Amino acid sequence: MKRQLVWMGAALFGLCLQTGCDGNDVTPENNEVIEEIILKVSGESKEETRVNFMYDGGTQTMSTTWSSGDAFKLYSTEGVYKFQLKTGEEGKQIGSFSLVNAVQGSPKRWNNCRTFFPASKAIAASSWEQCEFTIAGQQQTGNDNTAHLTEYGFMTLKDAPYTIGTGGNPINFQHEAAVFRIEATLPAGETPKELTLKTACESAGGKDYGFVLSKKASDGSILEISDRVSLKLDGFTNNNFVAYLTVLPSLLKDELALDICTDKKVYNITSDPLVDYIIEAGKVYKLALGAKTPTPLSDVSFTDETVAASSFAGIGIESDPYQVNSAATLKKLVEDVAAGNAYAGAYFELTTDLYINPTAWTPIGIDLTNSFSGHFDGKGHTITGKLVNGSTYQGYFGFFGAVTNGSVSNLSMAAPIELSSTKTTTAYLGGVVGYASSSSILNCSNVYAVKSDFLGSAYVGGIVGYARSTPIDGCKNYGGVNAIAKYTDASNFIYLGGIAGENYASLLHRNKNKSTDIQVTGTEGVLLVGGLVGNKLSAVFSCNECLGALTSWFGDRYQSTHICNMGHLF
Repeated sequence: MKRQLVWMGAALFGLCLQTGCDGNDVTPENNEVIEEIILKVSGESKEETRVNFMYDGGTQTMSTTWSSGDAFKLYSTEGVYKFQLKTGEEGKQIGSFSLVNAVQGSPKRWNNCRTFFPASKAIAASSWEQCEFTIAGQQQTGNDNTAHLTEYGFMTLKDAPYTIGTGGNPINFQHEAAVFRIEATLPAGETPKELTLKTACESAGGKDYGFVLSKKASDGSILEISDRVSLKLDGFTNNNFVAYLTVLPSLLKDELALDICTDKKVYNITSDPLVDYIIEAGKVYKLALGAKTPTPLSDVSFTDETVAASSFAGIGIESDPYQVNSAATLKKLVEDVAAGNAYAGAYFELTTDLYINPTAWTPIGIDLTNSFSGHFDGKGHTITGKLVNGSTYQGYFGFFGAVTNGSVSNLSMAAPIELSSTKTTTAYLGGVVGYASSSSILNCSNVYAVKSDFLGSAYVGGIVGYARSTPIDGCKNYGGVNAIAKYTDASNFIYLGGIAGENYASLLHRNKNKSTDIQVTGTEGVLLVGGLVGNKLSAVFSCNECLGALTSWFGDRYQSTHICNMGHLF
């Protein structure tokens, strides 16, 4: 089926997406398949279509089909069920879906139904009320490729409590997301690594505007709103490119600013002004950049070619803090702390977003002898890029490696963090801080994956690896937290959590883990994995949220199927 484009300032057309199943449903005890139970799902109108995203720039049309691996969850009075597209149904507008793990006694009729697509994003939801739409952590591989949209093609059946039965009329899903199609050309020789789309943001007075990052499926209530949404880009080889960014319905004001990060620079393109522009679900918006030329932003890219360190503005007191306003001033902070200047009691503020992409990142505070003891306020700014240790061993790793008697606040991390080493000593790895003692971590967030591939023991957390006498308050993790247990000594350990690997005498208050990808690969040693904390050594918790039953919030003996599932406040 083809759709004609409608032009309304930006190009609008029906949404086309693709997804895979999650494969984590529990098989009933009696797992003998008695018969196949089938439901048909339709994609007949713009708002009620499952689309295989095929954009044709010549004819300005698109096709709508179902794709291999598509699956959805059905929530009903009878329970929660998963349906997956049958083999041979690919490419059809009305697809047949079969009930996964159908057994004798499985229902063929469901009452008070709601559905959530894709099933991979409902993996943790044990009820319809727990389903959420979240668009953090997007990544596209290859120019003009739409496969990444599989994870964010949200659709539901929710407008009324339906009764669904086999053999009836096709179910019509409704879109819950939109897509930005971004075409841009960089200077010759440059290739994109990351995009960040920015706009004005405010959440007050009953009229929220900005990019909605997450909201409830059941009632549409906004859970988080931001001035930006990001997309990692891998495998892009040309300076002219096409990228696709999923967004949730939002109200935009002012202009749109697009930051494009390359290996060495950050470029900016700004759109024409917007006035109360509404992004609607089920549409694709072509970002109207026209002939606008990307403008390089000076001094915000921290790479191997970064200029020499430069002095801070400010005097380091609370009323006149040191200003980290460029890659050069960040380099000064990194080098000074590594050389033994802890900046004890000094105040810092980040005044701009920074892009970090060196071959090997040296964190702020490389160990307990050379740790950071100042107070760093991110002021809501974001660190993008990628932080890896390369061939350099870093036992304390994150944007901050080690913080003692200090604080980190209001910092957003949108950079994958990876620690890989053949060392057998203990490692401390966090999305914001690796190791923190007698400090505080307030209102920080992490969006992308934190990964450890290490021969020794490790503390790994979405926000902090190890926290001792360090309250963690108001922090959010959206990224996966993964570790590989490569050691062979059974006395070694990995403590891994969505917020902290271990908290010792450390209050956790108002934190949220929104990732279900919290896991360790391996079987040897002591492996403690939790949605909030791997090794819980403090009983002081209040008002936290986590995906998962309460029993999975804190580490226990690891099982291969251990995963942080949908949960509640604690």
